[in-house]
Amino acid sequence: MADTADVMRRSLSDRTGFLAPGLRRRMMTAALGMSDVIALGRGDPDFETPAHIVSGALAGIDNGLTHYTPWTGLPRLRQAIAAKIAARNGFTVDPDREVVVTGGAQEAVFLAMQLLLDPGDQVVVADPHYTAYDTSITLAGGSIVAVPSLDEPGYVPSIDAYREAMTDRSKVLLVINPGNPSGALHSTERLRELADLAIERDLAVVADEVYEDFLYGAAPPVSIASLPGMRERTVTIYSLSKTYAMTGWRIGYLTAPAAFVERAAELHYAISICASSVAQGAAIAAMEGTTDHLEDWLEVLGDRCQALVSGLNAAGIRCEPPSGGFTVLADIRGTGVDAETFCRRLLERARVQIFPGTMYGQTGEGFVRISFLAPRESIDAAVERINAVIDTIADANAPALPLPVA
Repeated sequence: MADTADVMRRSLSDRTGFLAPGLRRRMMTAALGMSDVIALGRGDPDFETPAHIVSGALAGIDNGLTHYTPWTGLPRLRQAIAAKIAARNGFTVDPDREVVVTGGAQEAVFLAMQLLLDPGDQVVVADPHYTAYDTSITLAGGSIVAVPSLDEPGYVPSIDAYREAMTDRSKVLLVINPGNPSGALHSTERLRELADLAIERDLAVVADEVYEDFLYGAAPPVSIASLPGMRERTVTIYSLSKTYAMTGWRIGYLTAPAAFVERAAELHYAISICASSVAQGAAIAAMEGTTDHLEDWLEVLGDRCQALVSGLNAAGIRCEPPSGGFTVLADIRGTGVDAETFCRRLLERARVQIFPGTMYGQTGEGFVRISFLAPRESIDAAVERINAVIDTIADANAPALPLPVA
């Protein structure tokens, strides 16, 4: 007779076996059990949602905005999105047929990969990359074709590298711009080359522009969907999480040709019916309101980023300033340990939590990802702690750095 105590484990599908708890969860759990940890891992802005957005949500609740909305989102919100796309991103979308409001950009990612991929299809992307895509790609039966970027100027692969990576099974070109974890920015020229390549190879394109508002000294590139011949083959993903510090509101959106949106609406319904009505009310206030807060936020983030980059370089860890986003990639190959070991020992000895580059793709070994979404004093303290233990990282027997109890 079968062991009934383990019936659920036996019943789990083979295709979800890769979803066992990963390194990210284990490291975050370990950090929760420690005192005085400086967490520089997650990409959650430490700013408050602007007051006019919160007020918009509360007004919506007062006015009964607590029920299902249309599957693709409230018409007023979709109209605001279409207006923003035309003004900011340089292409037009039909708010009724080419926009879907989602439960954060994460759901948009899931929808895109489930609808575009068949088993055996490949997704081509610069690597390291934001690996939330990997789950959706794998569940759809697809696979990643990694285009190495860490030895390229600005962490942006050449167009020849993209071309050489493609095979007969390549179906989707994924362009995350600015990149995560590297902060790399594909220039307008490189985007034009990628657009030509996508047309030549008849690829669908998924463009992730979640970090479009967070650039440091770089002019914003065009949206790839705005280039000739690209609107018809591109799904573009956006989020309110970063621009408006709304990570917990779980609200994002995608734009795509109507043929995609028709199916996306059905799958979206099966997952969640609609994005939170309250969050959509907040999103209307955000999309119709001001982004004046960004100027101050960018000044704060730029100062933190400069302090982190200069501090790491002073500690002997090569770190290039990012063009965009909230994170840096630091080269730890000179420490004599692999990326995961480096992060584990840094957490144990200095109570600084960061993530290994291997968490973000096949080519991330030798690098670590560090967020600068923490107050400047925390950034400075983290750099001091790293300096204090960097010479012992390769020593498995070195003691942990004594720290005050929080």
